[in-house]
Amino acid sequence: MVKTKKYIYWAIYAILYCSVIQRYIWANQFCQILPDIIIFSIFFFKKGLIIRNTPKINIILGKWVPRTLILFFAVGIISDIVNLVNPIAVIWGARMLLRYILLFLLVYKNFEAKDLIKLQKIINISFYINSILILYQFTVGVTGDSMGGIWNGNGELSIYIILMTIYFSATYYKKGMPLKSFLFRILFFYITAIWAEIKMLYFFLPICIYGVYILLKSFSIKHIIILIIAWFLAIPLLTQVLSLYYNEEYVSQTLNLEDLQAYNTNNYGFTEESLNRGTIFKKSTLFLDSPVYIAIGHGLGSGNMSSYFSTDLAEQYGKTCYSFFTMSYLLMEVGYTGLILYLAIYFLILYNFFSIYRKTKDQIIKFWATMGVLATAATFLMIYYNSVPLNNYYFGYLFAAICSIGIKERLKYLYATKLAQIKTTNINNNQKKLQSNKNYDS
Repeated sequence: MVKTKKYIYWAIYAILYCSVIQRYIWANQFCQILPDIIIFSIFFFKKGLIIRNTPKINIILGKWVPRTLILFFAVGIISDIVNLVNPIAVIWGARMLLRYILLFLLVYKNFEAKDLIKLQKIINISFYINSILILYQFTVGVTGDSMGGIWNGNGELSIYIILMTIYFSATYYKKGMPLKSFLFRILFFYITAIWAEIKMLYFFLPICIYGVYILLKSFSIKHIIILIIAWFLAIPLLTQVLSLYYNEEYVSQTLNLEDLQAYNTNNYGFTEESLNRGTIFKKSTLFLDSPVYIAIGHGLGSGNMSSYFSTDLAEQYGKTCYSFFTMSYLLMEVGYTGLILYLAIYFLILYNFFSIYRKTKDQIIKFWATMGVLATAATFLMIYYNSVPLNNYYFGYLFAAICSIGIKERLKYLYATKLAQIKTTNINNNQKKLQSNKNYDS
């Protein structure tokens, strides 16, 4: 088990820093699949999921998440068979999702309370390394989509910023971080979002911070009113801040609702065929042109954009930019049935985290469940915003695993404490009975 843990840590470090190696040390595509190789090797050769005396995953995921996941893959495989997809492409496509699931399960099954402390240290250190690289990239003129810090680009960077904002906010509200440190981190994330042109973070980061506050403190309608008022008051301030770095046209496109709508519905790839976030369902008819395709798509793996394992579909429909967005990617491969099942998986995870949050009175469990709820909610935003949930969502699943370990270990502690109390009570009762019998005999 010790060696298995060591290999899992290797995978985590590879997830966090392989893009740095690829960008600055060794420009090779092998770096991107190194986490996959480590994770699948642990699963196949180290049998990393065969761990005894580990609480069942149903505590976190419930019964329906695994079942829905099986249904999703069943739809994908059926579509592969119907459409006669190349088996190599199928394996490559299935790997995109299986690697995240395996990472989550490996971390959950093998890690304990002491590992939870180490994992928190690892992601805290990653913040500083990411910050240094962001400053370096800005200094040398790497901004916009190419700015990623420790990540390959601003897509992966965006989910990292969201999840770390949730983590830092929860830590601060639980008095685990000084106010100055918290404000420094949030301010730096805002600056990074501006440099990397991640527009949705301008609005979403305050929601993350306030969402953590509501769940960890208390909920009331007053919180919603305050958030709405703060939203409108923040627009003029945000306008001034953006004006320091961008021209008037960019600022207008970012903060004007009509311009934002136009931005999300224009031709993303600058051709008539290319779709965008707001036109996915309308333009998906370009590649979903039969009842079978509409129902189950072209097959799991059929739309992958790999240089080595891609299919003819990638070349045929590449101009539609389906691979730029999670929902269009899923529609291409597994149709509306697969897309609905995929979304249902995250709805069920969200429901399970919220159920844990709502039912418990223990503040430590609430702490981890709060982050699980908001991290899962943020996933829906990413599903709408880009294709990162399919292409590189390792950090999202690692974060979910950390929250799950926190809940698991706390439940184990509470259960052990309860057993100890029962045992102590029974011993005391027995002693009283013995003393009572002695007194009676006397």
